[in-house]
Amino acid sequence: MSRGLVSGPLEAQRFLRAVGWVVLTLSACVALMVSGSGCALPAGCRGPSANPVPDDQILASARDALAALARERQVDERTTIWQVDVAVAQGRVTLTGKSSSPQLKDEAVTVLRRLPGVREVTDAVQVLPHPALGDRVRGVISLPVVNLGDAPGQAEGKHTVTQAVLGMVVDVLEEEEGWYRVSMWDGYLGWVDGRSLVPGTRAQADAFLAGKRAVVTARLAPVRAFPAGDGREVLPQQVVEGTELPWLGEQGGWVRVGLPGGGQGFIAASQVKVYPGHGMVSAEKKDARAVIATAHRYLGVPYLWGGTTGYGFDCSGFTQFVFRVNGWQIPRDADMQYGAGAPVVDRAKLAPGDLVFFTTYKAGPSHVGIYMGGGRFIHSGSRGVAINSLDPADPEYSSYLSGRLLGGRRIISSAP
Repeated sequence: MSRGLVSGPLEAQRFLRAVGWVVLTLSACVALMVSGSGCALPAGCRGPSANPVPDDQILASARDALAALARERQVDERTTIWQVDVAVAQGRVTLTGKSSSPQLKDEAVTVLRRLPGVREVTDAVQVLPHPALGDRVRGVISLPVVNLGDAPGQAEGKHTVTQAVLGMVVDVLEEEEGWYRVSMWDGYLGWVDGRSLVPGTRAQADAFLAGKRAVVTARLAPVRAFPAGDGREVLPQQVVEGTELPWLGEQGGWVRVGLPGGGQGFIAASQVKVYPGHGMVSAEKKDARAVIATAHRYLGVPYLWGGTTGYGFDCSGFTQFVFRVNGWQIPRDADMQYGAGAPVVDRAKLAPGDLVFFTTYKAGPSHVGIYMGGGRFIHSGSRGVAINSLDPADPEYSSYLSGRLLGGRRIISSAP
């Protein structure tokens, strides 16, 4: 005789009692789930709300995940604003803060949604430029040399992060107390006093960059109110090499230039080079000989923390400046420059024009100079711009730096 699910009255009663117990248990679980109290099922019986992940555990996981994402994407606070945090309530995560990278923000939201216990993610991150700026998201530096600081109202001394020069166009990201956080041509971030910046639209910045360009080739050059050597200077300082301004014409050995915010001035024609357009200014990449010649002209210029001009340099500000005015764009700081170009590990294979790196006040590449050949290099150190040597037989030998050489980087590929 075949056997069914139950085979007799006794088995039927036992089966019905078991089914009834399970139904009652599940009914109680449903009631507890609705009330938010959870559900404790018998061993081997697990529902979707069993053992929920506590909010504090989700919070810790979320912060760890954000830190891991920043490491993976190599987020550098010098070039990327990534000031975010999370809050958690009943499994709901809210991502807050501000960022200059919409892509990074979107990746963070995706990562958070995948964490165990997360029910939903609210994206409350403010992506910069800040909406309060409207369409005024560009700016033109209006003074010969301007410090960028690490916070609003703090741009002097150790608070200086880098410098910008007259006529440079920057991206404006936010405004606070009359100061603007801007991004430079190299991506470097800093705060600029609004009195040294002419904010405007993208179209206005493009118009400022249009047409023929006059680029200063002298270490320092006065901008005068009229074309004469004794003419009144229209700016509080002389402009520095590399300053780029609109060319408006020429008159008797003088070049008439446009100034940010309106107005004009005259620079001696012998102190500028005229280019047909902005894009041509950095198109000409000069050789190692030109780079070294430029560096040599600044011997004796004092060391200045954050300095990038002929008024004073720090070590990486000097190398970046020298390469920039010769058509080569490299990052701002020594550790950033250490990642540029091709590595040269053996000091015997260093070539003129190579960058040379040293570990000094902290581990890793913290000092940089330009190799000149024959063991000699030029750099901006405690004595200002000076020449030292890796050769113990050279009078300019620096045992301190020679013993801390990390290696070189070849930026100019034509170097042998």
